Amino acid sequence: MNIPDWGSTRSRHLRSILTRDPWFFSSAWITEKDKGVVPFSAQSTLDRNLIRRLSSAAQHASHAFFLASRLDVEREEEPVMRVPSTQEGLGRIPWHGENYIIAVPDLSGALLVTDLGYSLMGGVHEFLKHGVPEGSDQAIINFNRYAKRVGRHLPDVAKIAAKLQPSQFAWGRRSEVAEGTGTAEQLSLMTSFANNEVSAVDFAAAWLRARRRSLEHPERLREPLARELDRVFYAIEDYEFDPQLREPGDLTDAQLKEAVEEALAGIDSLERD
Repeated sequence: MNIPDWGSTRSRHLRSILTRDPWFFSSAWITEKDKGVVPFSAQSTLDRNLIRRLSSAAQHASHAFFLASRLDVEREEEPVMRVPSTQEGLGRIPWHGENYIIAVPDLSGALLVTDLGYSLMGGVHEFLKHGVPEGSDQAIINFNRYAKRVGRHLPDVAKIAAKLQPSQFAWGRRSEVAEGTGTAEQLSLMTSFANNEVSAVDFAAAWLRARRRSLEHPERLREPLARELDRVFYAIEDYEFDPQLREPGDLTDAQLKEAVEEALAGIDSLERD
């Protein structure tokens, strides 16, 4: 990619390189140098958290300034703004309730601020290392929690949460499990069964399918969450689906439900640790 000197560059040029639309990064930009993308909750402005992250990432890479540009088509002839990479400089960006992009001059990292309830930080490993010190996977999990709270009212937040999933993080609590995964389906089925919303036979069959899906991807779990789900698996192995074929020692519907309830109690206790 040829990087201009930005002396008299218009907003449309920066926008065309970095974004696909006002709400996500360009796939070509992401693919180059294998960049990552991390979502954050945001309300159409730079809060202190994002300012601190941006400034840290830029200054560790020795960038003295950022490039900033609004993304609305009617603003495309505006010149790109140069913004000091200090927290004070970033705090003076005047835009609120608009879509805009902030990037370091070599375009190795950027922040996309949207008016849809989220912002996206993208960049090479070194940029994200300092902008997201807790790790990209953990930041994505934190965003998933936010999406669960607001997704009904902000559907675009829910879409971003579904699009950006952890790559290596091993889930250790129910609140960390990404929606739409096999593990999430297992947990949902356990709750439904405990609440008498599904029969024992239907639960056992659906739960095994969900477990198979979680193993095929695979989805990584930490103890003791993995142990509690294994408890349910072993209980289902001791459960005969056909009542006419049950033998002494096979679990009854009530005993299977009891095993599931015990596992759920153990899983719920992890949230309090």
